[in-house]
Amino acid sequence: MTYLNRLFIKDAIKWIIMLKDSHFYIDLGTANTLIHSKYKSFTINEPTMIVSKKLNRNQSEYLAMGIAAKGMQGKTPLTSLVLKPLSEGVISDFNSASNLLRFFRKRIKEESTWLNPRILISLPCLVNHHEKNAVKEIARDIGARNVQLVDEPMLAALGSGINVLESKGHMVVDIGGGTSEAAIISLGGIVVANAIRIGGDSLDEAIISHLKNKYLFHVGEQTVEKIKINVACAAAGSFDFNKLIEIGGIDMTQGLPRKIKVSSEMIAPPVESFVKEIIKIIKKTFEDCPPELAGDIAENGIVLAGGGSLLQGLPERIIEETGVLAKRCCNPLLSVTHGGIKLLHHNTLLERLQTG
Repeated sequence: MTYLNRLFIKDAIKWIIMLKDSHFYIDLGTANTLIHSKYKSFTINEPTMIVSKKLNRNQSEYLAMGIAAKGMQGKTPLTSLVLKPLSEGVISDFNSASNLLRFFRKRIKEESTWLNPRILISLPCLVNHHEKNAVKEIARDIGARNVQLVDEPMLAALGSGINVLESKGHMVVDIGGGTSEAAIISLGGIVVANAIRIGGDSLDEAIISHLKNKYLFHVGEQTVEKIKINVACAAAGSFDFNKLIEIGGIDMTQGLPRKIKVSSEMIAPPVESFVKEIIKIIKKTFEDCPPELAGDIAENGIVLAGGGSLLQGLPERIIEETGVLAKRCCNPLLSVTHGGIKLLHHNTLLERLQTG
């Protein structure tokens, strides 16, 4: 057999494997969209956001997407609109979501071969049949040949280094931008799960509303994110409540721009309401949990994932409320993505998971 023949056979085998394998992993999140290619070493990680300009009653044009759109948030003229294609973890604007993925696809085509790919997509575990079909339809709309859906808590567990196939119970609490989920995993499947459609975005909205109603001060979405990251605190009774951040906004008593200092205590009410909802789904999940698995979790503790788990004092507050050890995984923001990438590169693992 000549060298060229051997090379041809090698390439043919590679293409056969590629046709059978999933090519891309997509984490279509409320806050960010991440896309990873199996055969090319690159990952897209950009905000799930679009800025559009209305041309007439029936037509609009897209001015910016992803990172560029995020930079325009709160600064667009009256003729432009910031769109978020996902709300509470599910697609709320089909056309915008499809166009955003088409935009990312164009960038992928510059670096990779997009030939009717098989796509792995993560979703909140309790989405309904219609919501799942909407995601599959969008994937096919951008050229996917086959679409496999996987639950986000399962991927968060994988991305956190948990052995999801063993006969031990593990609890994962994934707090994302649009949804928060508590799931107990054993033997490659989700045994019990509870979810609420609140997350980091709803906390942002609650803080904005609280500052507006109580302090007559209006801040934008980019500013409130800074407030949340720097001074929001879950452990109301025991944590440092003297943290301050100076921010700019509108003094509603005069309608003029001002700067004020916001403390942890000033935003405590909306943060406390948010934390209580998270603890409620954790306790509900424990109530539904089989006793044998509950014993495992008492030993292994609760793993916190997702950007919302970065709220200061949250692990300590959960320990205080439940009596069970709680800890963040090593990279909460990317735990679901790391799990998806791991699954993308290990087809046998995907086959063993009870993905439904």
